[in-house]
Amino acid sequence: GIYPEYCYLRNGPLALLIQAAGRHFLAVASFAESRAGDLVLFRFRPHLAAKHAGILACMASEAGGGAMDAAGERLSAEYAPSQPPPNAFIHAYEQSAVTLSALVPAWRRRIAGIYRFPERI
Repeated sequence: GIYPEYCYLRNGPLALLIQAAGRHFLAVASFAESRAGDLVLFRFRPHLAAKHAGILACMASEAGGGAMDAAGERLSAEYAPSQPPPNAFIHAYEQSAVTLSALVPAWRRRIAGIYRFPERI
């Protein structure tokens, strides 16, 4: 298979990471309600377990700043919310550095869940 032998989820339950997030975080109902700082879980294929996580972020526009939507388009001042929608996420690839990546449509399609850190632990 394409998964290494140490990958205990390759044939196991599909929702372990999502179940753990549900126990320790607050579920966010939709991407429209998400904000920078929320935990985002990804699955690489619809039928596979969520195995990748990141923290939603807002990446400033290279052309003068301002709020951007998830597709990377700058919002005009009259439509920009007080807190811009996440258009990026912070994550790490195995055997690589932590990175800030644009939340492009290919990543957005893979979102399995969004969770907010609770006010108190």
